[in-house]
Amino acid sequence: MNVLILGSGGREHTFAWKLAQSPLLNKLYIAPGNAGTATLGKNIKIKPDDFTAVKSLCIDKEINMVVVGPEDPLVKGIHDFFLADVDLKNIPVIGPQKAAAELEGSKDFAKEFLFRHNIPTAAYKTFTSKNLEEGYRFLETLKAPYVLKADGLAAGKGVIICQTIEDAKEIEENSNQILDFTREVKNLPEQDKIKIVEALWSIIYSNKDADIYETNLMRRLAGLLYIDNKTMGDIKEKIKQNLE
Repeated sequence: MNVLILGSGGREHTFAWKLAQSPLLNKLYIAPGNAGTATLGKNIKIKPDDFTAVKSLCIDKEINMVVVGPEDPLVKGIHDFFLADVDLKNIPVIGPQKAAAELEGSKDFAKEFLFRHNIPTAAYKTFTSKNLEEGYRFLETLKAPYVLKADGLAAGKGVIICQTIEDAKEIEENSNQILDFTREVKNLPEQDKIKIVEALWSIIYSNKDADIYETNLMRRLAGLLYIDNKTMGDIKEKIKQNLE
């Protein structure tokens, strides 16, 4: 079999590692892949949500099965795209169709689904910038820690855990700006990511109320930007010295 894995993270590396062990495998392609998957198959530089490019690749490489790692192409309907295309409909796609992927694509949808079917889950309510005061009142009915989740996909960084209600209200108020930022920087070149982190640390160390953001935002951004702990530590120390 010729197999195509869509994605570029650790999840896709694990898929590639296991599939490469199969005696049924002929050729393994990963799009776009990463340094780890490059040792197991051939990386192809296309975006998983570029369905036209994925179709061309499947036809060109005579793909017999597609394994979808990231949530984004699933939520956008890549499985449905294959089923509706005369050239692709017989290629199995490992991953849910668009309607089922909504469970991952929307926290609000998933929570409503769980409540509707009496599946045990934590208490929740959904709020927007238009009814923040209602959100504050709901927080006051809960006990710490407070878990704030962004509806929709957020590159794995859409959850913030707060130990105090003051922190939770602060993060809730600024949630839109935080999520907009994380989505924008996700695909930047590495050198630009480091520059952004440096700038953010500068803001933190010049802000008397920085503890909230250091705890709840910067650690998330470190993972999002793929900056390792040592590099983050070096950046932090450099900025501290400059500000002293």
